[in-house]
Amino acid sequence: MTDPRLTPGMHQCPAHEDRRESLIVSEGQGGRVVLHCFAGCDPEAVLRAWGLTWQDLFAPDGDRAVSPRRVLSEVEQARDEVIRHEERARRRRNVHAASWRLADSLRDAERAVHDARMIATEAGQAGCADDPRVWDLLERAAALEFLARWIEDDAQ
Repeated sequence: MTDPRLTPGMHQCPAHEDRRESLIVSEGQGGRVVLHCFAGCDPEAVLRAWGLTWQDLFAPDGDRAVSPRRVLSEVEQARDEVIRHEERARRRRNVHAASWRLADSLRDAERAVHDARMIATEAGQAGCADDPRVWDLLERAAALEFLARWIEDDAQ
């Protein structure tokens, strides 16, 4: 009899604290068992956590140890579809959050450019236009503006 933990499909990884299924068990070439944890756990750590060895993955008669794929009930299929939908929605939210962070960075850069130009203008009106710090401030403003445009173009 084959071990139910070796049923092809997604499982909770025993090698780390897992709230969602991150371990995939599949059948590789020649009936080999393939273990892959998307959290990065080593296959040997997974086997140790299960109390298995590499030899346990193959039946004594040389037959494969992978259990045949279990047919999911309608309820299990619906649950899996909900989980996939939630995962897609989470990925979309992450993309939107990155866009919002980029927009915040651009606004911060534009504010810094505006402030630098205002300070340089006030210094020029006060007769400090020859002060090298004013020119340094203007150069920094130009560099910030260039960086903001480059980020904006890269985002599109």
